[in-house]
Amino acid sequence: MTISELLAHDLSGNIAVIGYAASGKSYISELLPRHDHLIHTDFHIGYPDDVIGILSMGSYIVEGIMCYELLGHHLFTPDIVIEVEAPRHQRERIYRHEREAEKLKYIPKFDRKCQSLLNEYHLTVKPDDKPIWYTVENTFDYAPEK
Repeated sequence: MTISELLAHDLSGNIAVIGYAASGKSYISELLPRHDHLIHTDFHIGYPDDVIGILSMGSYIVEGIMCYELLGHHLFTPDIVIEVEAPRHQRERIYRHEREAEKLKYIPKFDRKCQSLLNEYHLTVKPDDKPIWYTVENTFDYAPEK
């Protein structure tokens, strides 16, 4: 599904935005309808209890790599999960031009860890706790209408 197609859906409820590093999670989160809290978990790495505390304080959009851990360990139950996929060459371009290029060598291992946590989640989530799941292909060419 494209970003435009995603935005045409009813996106009310608590939302988790997941995706590998540099896939566009933060960008897509900013395009979603407003909620009480927009939580970028990258600012809370190592402090999942902080995120869990915020999640109990109203409607939320939570995005970031930590969402894999939160989902994988069933530490929260969003109504909607938006899984952002992006071409590897685009993600690498982001690291080379906008982030720390020397960290590129860690991306495959990091991706495998995230995928492992997601697989565990899918194997163990209770049927009544399964969120609505959207998979979005971020081709890095979406521009919101002004």
